[in-house]
Amino acid sequence: MKAVAPLTGVLEHVYAPEADTQAWLEGIRRAAGRAFDGHLDAQAYLLRMQESRFELERVASDARYAAAIADSHTAGADPRVINAYRAGGPVMRARDLYRRIGASHPTRAMAIRAGVMDVVGCVGFADPSRVCVISFVLADEQTRFSRAARLALSRLSAHLAASHRLRLRAGDVDEAVLTPDGALLDASGDAKDRGSRERLRQAAIRTVRAKRESAHDPAASLAFWTAMVDGRWTLVERVDTDGKRLLLAKRNQPDSIADSALTERERIVVERASLGGSVRHVAYELGLAESTVSETVSRALKKLGIRTRAELIELRASLA
Repeated sequence: MKAVAPLTGVLEHVYAPEADTQAWLEGIRRAAGRAFDGHLDAQAYLLRMQESRFELERVASDARYAAAIADSHTAGADPRVINAYRAGGPVMRARDLYRRIGASHPTRAMAIRAGVMDVVGCVGFADPSRVCVISFVLADEQTRFSRAARLALSRLSAHLAASHRLRLRAGDVDEAVLTPDGALLDASGDAKDRGSRERLRQAAIRTVRAKRESAHDPAASLAFWTAMVDGRWTLVERVDTDGKRLLLAKRNQPDSIADSALTERERIVVERASLGGSVRHVAYELGLAESTVSETVSRALKKLGIRTRAELIELRASLA
């Protein structure tokens, strides 16, 4: 399985200002299905996760697999599956999940009856309970999955999380308006700070570069277009009434864990790290340097009195 079409085209659907949620998901599903080869079908859906159950909010899927998705999440409504989802990171594969929860789990039998031998999921957590997923149905458990495809899906999951969070917070004020070449047309709040203006300018230029590079390398081009800028803003493209393309910097910080011993940035970085993402993934998701994320996680773990990220994942429920 590999990327065969520009993934920036998928992001245009991910960040589309589509008011209807079902139409939004359908656009993402179709774009993702065209962007990767080696799968039977693609789906896009929204989950709400409680401690012991899934609520499948919306599904965009071919009719052959829609019932299987609903049935598998109903059967999978137990803490083991939900904890595996939360700790599994931005890219999950069904065969790996079954190794954790047992091959005899009822979700596996349901999937096989529906002709689903394996699934790769691109999992974007807007927050610890609200999830947007793109999943790809595979013909068998031996389907090869390139490192480049895994990295591309990891990056795509960060954008799913950012866009879903923006939709949940509909009505938030834009803190900056930029042209595609990075010229700042308007700013408010923290975006007025000189350092923030420069970071937003550079991010705007990188977003345009990602689109330019995408024709040469569909997967690697996403390296330039991070899901957030400086852990605070997400850039989305809009066309104004005169037909000019603009980039809007929307405030989009993830919810942070509740612990007064940590700084605001530590709380946000730890919250993202507690959802199973690597340092590299968290850095991409928040638009921060990997060294910054690594140092922040280490400092926060020390303050929390724990040593490993595995312990952090276990502790997350009590911190949330």
